[in-house]
Amino acid sequence: MSSKDRPIILMRRESPNAEDFDDAMVKAMIALEGLPVTVCLTSIDNYRMGLHSQINVEGNLEKSNAPGVASVVMTEGAYAHFTIKDIQTLIVYPEEEVINQEGIQAIIYIQFQSCEENEYTQVQWHNRLAEHFN
Repeated sequence: MSSKDRPIILMRRESPNAEDFDDAMVKAMIALEGLPVTVCLTSIDNYRMGLHSQINVEGNLEKSNAPGVASVVMTEGAYAHFTIKDIQTLIVYPEEEVINQEGIQAIIYIQFQSCEENEYTQVQWHNRLAEHFN
């Protein structure tokens, strides 16, 4: 198989294999640490056709001190955090394709988990605009 024919690595979260997928994502995040990646926050899990809400950020992948958390650092003070459980799809490009992708090594599609699954503390904010939003 020539290097031109090497496949792109694609992994998707699927219910029966969720635990195996999480283990694979931990290993993938370690392998991609320090490399440029794109993180795509998408409103639709495992669906890449058509127009739907999404936000993309590019930067170097860094692991967090918190277990199961990774960060993409764009510039100092500009970053995005996500958890292993947020990852829906991972695409890793072979070396020859990285050039075509302007240096990006991988795309990580994430979807935020429902707030109902987590316990969050509600924070009230007070400033000069608060009266306009109540």
